[in-house]
Amino acid sequence: MLAKEGFTLIRNALEDRVEGGLELAKDIAEALHNLPEENNQFLIEMTIERVNELVNKYPQCGSLHHHITQEK
Repeated sequence: MLAKEGFTLIRNALEDRVEGGLELAKDIAEALHNLPEENNQFLIEMTIERVNELVNKYPQCGSLHHHITQEK
C-alpha cells in the first residue's frame, strides 16, 4: 500500500493536483527509493526516516506516514 500511495502522490504532483509539482514528485521518489522488504530492519528504518522527513517538508504527504506506521 505504501508504494501505491507514493505513486498516486507522484502522479498528483506531476498533474498539479497537489502543491509541490516536480520537486515534490522527486522528493517522494527519493523517500521511497528503497522500499523496505519484510524482515530487512535497515531498509524499514531508513524508509520510515525518509518518509518522516518528507512529511515534515510536505504535510500533504501525510498519507504516506499513515501507511508506514500501519506497515511497521
